[in-house]
Amino acid sequence: MRVYDEGTKSLLSELTGGFWQYPGHSNRIFALKFNPEDPNIIMSAGWDQVVYFWDIRDKRSFASIYGPSITGDALDISGNEILTGSWRNRDQLELWDYGTRKRISVIDWEYGTKRDTAFVYTCQFSKKGNAEILAGCSNLNEVKVFDRTSEHRDIGKLSMDKAVFNVDFANNRDMFSVCGADGRVHIVQLNK
Repeated sequence: MRVYDEGTKSLLSELTGGFWQYPGHSNRIFALKFNPEDPNIIMSAGWDQVVYFWDIRDKRSFASIYGPSITGDALDISGNEILTGSWRNRDQLELWDYGTRKRISVIDWEYGTKRDTAFVYTCQFSKKGNAEILAGCSNLNEVKVFDRTSEHRDIGKLSMDKAVFNVDFANNRDMFSVCGADGRVHIVQLNK
């Protein structure tokens, strides 16, 4: 991974694994996320089922979470919680504690049911109020909104013709965008 200075367009840091005490990815990387509370920390995730924590000052990883199988933009952080979305038939949406890197909970695609057909490509915390989680999947080809205040129950669903590859909440409105294999971008108003 490479980090560039936006103003000068110059390379600031190159983050690679190497030595056994500072490992790095062994396969493709699909998601990167800066920690909004510490701009020196980046999280990365991909096919190798590891989320790595990198310090761009030291140019190495300093911690990891093993388990999530990330194949798209399915990594997010809000406060002390990390959200991962995995392209697999179990435990697709998971919440992790940032400090301990232990799993807090699994969010069921259908509340109270272990749904094995939702392969998650993308997920995100809401940016306004942090009260929802948005996620999209293939196979079922759905986008769902989960309410963080009611045990992560799904409060909205949008069925698509093809796989969902990316979702994004608006910064200061109750709206989100969806795009996927149908080749179109959809803008959706979230009504509670």
